[in-house]
Amino acid sequence: MSIYAKKQYLEQQQRKFGAIDEQFIKRGEELLFGELAAALDIPKESVPDYIAGRIGGREE
Repeated sequence: MSIYAKKQYLEQQQRKFGAIDEQFIKRGEELLFGELAAALDIPKESVPDYIAGRIGGREE
């Protein structure tokens, strides 16, 4: 979560986000989405849409 906050801060400051930090975010998302996909019994590719739907108040 702190890397995500760092990314948002740097975007607000119109500064570049580091490649290493970007790799950490991607790896973290892969791990998280894989775990959630297994727990929810849905494809890993569907997890971001599922999360967005749940946050947006839609039931899927």
